[in-house]
Amino acid sequence: MRGKSVKSILALIVQNANSEYLSYTNA
Repeated sequence: MRGKSVKSILALIVQNANSEYLSYTNA
């Protein structure tokens, strides 16, 4: 259960980093 929450948090961080990277490269 704890590992699942950590996994979801990591997924959110990766998703946020990807969107920031895309907006940075597109700008």
